[in-house]
Amino acid sequence: MWQNTMSVTRYPWLSLALGAVIGLVATGSTLFNPNSGTEDFTAALRLTGRLSFLLFLVPLVARPIQSFFQNKVTDWLVLHRGNFGLAMVGNHVVHLALIVVLAQLPSEFPAKPIEIWGGAFGMFYLAIMATLTFQAPARLVGRKITGWVHRYILYYLIFVFMYDFLLKEPWGTYPLFAAIWITAVGIRFVAWMRGFLVRAQPQSSN
Repeated sequence: MWQNTMSVTRYPWLSLALGAVIGLVATGSTLFNPNSGTEDFTAALRLTGRLSFLLFLVPLVARPIQSFFQNKVTDWLVLHRGNFGLAMVGNHVVHLALIVVLAQLPSEFPAKPIEIWGGAFGMFYLAIMATLTFQAPARLVGRKITGWVHRYILYYLIFVFMYDFLLKEPWGTYPLFAAIWITAVGIRFVAWMRGFLVRAQPQSSN
């Protein structure tokens, strides 16, 4: 069994800022044309969304991977997974801004209501998660509620990215990210099942 390593989330504002910078740089690299149109904003939206997913991978699989391979790298990832989560929130603020801009532009394929509401709820949940990553709010609501909220939002994001990579577009549109999603969720499920079986074993009495 792995060590009970808690996430420290040092310099949370710096993590948020770095995430926003990542999103802005990605957006700038896509919208370098002064005559950028709907297609360019759509490309920037997809890019920032993919970056959010990559940042999300650390909170998603850090602890499950540590349960199989405990070393300095996995310990570090578990310790700082909160920083990666906050960086994702910062990047996703840019992503949300692009959604707002894109909604104002004429398009042959306007956003579906499920995408608009899903994005709105996602940002709302991310804001709650980010708030509870700071020590004072987390201490105020208690460790148990904070852990429950983080777990709930984590599973919500799992389903959001499943929709993006596996359901939203025809199968095979994003094969790489679909494969990464399936692998990450598979690792998490196997780690959970392994822990469940260990806990289910009868305790030997001395």
